[in-house]
Amino acid sequence: YTYTLSDQDSMGRSLSDGAAFLYYEFATGQLAGYDYSDPTTRLADAGELQAAIWAFQGNQSYPGYPSLATDPFYALATNTLGLAGADSAANGQYDVDVLQMWNGTTPAQNQLVYLGNVPDAASTSGMLALACAGLVFLARRLNQQNQAPILVTPRNERALTVMALQRTPLTASGHPLPASRGEGRDRGL
Repeated sequence: YTYTLSDQDSMGRSLSDGAAFLYYEFATGQLAGYDYSDPTTRLADAGELQAAIWAFQGNQSYPGYPSLATDPFYALATNTLGLAGADSAANGQYDVDVLQMWNGTTPAQNQLVYLGNVPDAASTSGMLALACAGLVFLARRLNQQNQAPILVTPRNERALTVMALQRTPLTASGHPLPASRGEGRDRGL
């Protein structure tokens, strides 16, 4: 598949102001009467929204879809924009475009896309802050558990690396502490 963004669908019909308005309201979480949380109600609302958008995009309708006479989203768009305004071309209003998908030269399903910023009530930045705090906590925790004092100077870099892997305690000057009775002494590292 390939795609293009346009203010027209693959049949050459301009994106209507009514369809762009409804999709903008939906995508930004502001569509009055649309239940975003209850799965059962959301399914019915999605059908009514789809029927209204299809009506504004060329009077398409399918069996089983709600009647426009009782569709609350169709009524919202026509009451807000007027019937003539809702049927007119959007001309880039609401930052909504048509995503035209193509299978070679054959048009596939057109979709509406919102190109503006979708509000997220600061949840993204909150999750990022929590993730950073978690990484700091984890790093400190691991550092405490695996603490092996390491002083690296040019003359003892190799020895300190080996000692750190062996978890050998070092003096403040970077030399190994003397071994306890019964343990081996410095192995000449």
